[in-house]
Amino acid sequence: MEVRIPEYAKDYHDEGIVTFIAFAMRVSERYGFNQWYSVNKEDLAIICNKRQSGLIEWLRDIGVGPIQLGDILEHTCMFKMPHLKTGGQTKSHANYQLKDQRQQLVWMYLVGVFNHNLLTDKPYTGTTYRPNSWHIPELKVTREALGYIKKEDRH
Repeated sequence: MEVRIPEYAKDYHDEGIVTFIAFAMRVSERYGFNQWYSVNKEDLAIICNKRQSGLIEWLRDIGVGPIQLGDILEHTCMFKMPHLKTGGQTKSHANYQLKDQRQQLVWMYLVGVFNHNLLTDKPYTGTTYRPNSWHIPELKVTREALGYIKKEDRH
């Protein structure tokens, strides 16, 4: 399974980090670069396939390119990806082949779980209302589908 990442990350070998970078790039392309996005630390740990404790410091130490990371609350962290353009020229992107089945499933889950239609490459043209995160200060990958299932379809 291929994911699109910035050129600088093409030689990374840790597929968890690559998955996070691909996710950060997809969110930034869709909703804007140079903006802070909050994400639940547990979710970030699942994406990166690492322990939650000390994850932000570890990511800073090993490096995730120009992505800035913030450790703001016990359960919430932030990321900001700078724009991938310099002097009017778009920096090249690379396709990365995820080989680890776990990371493939994580990626499929990420692009499928949000109601933001991250599957498309088209820019977001709707209103600021985002049904899956209305009044929620962080991108929380919920494991509860009950709210999305019609009452008559629940078993």
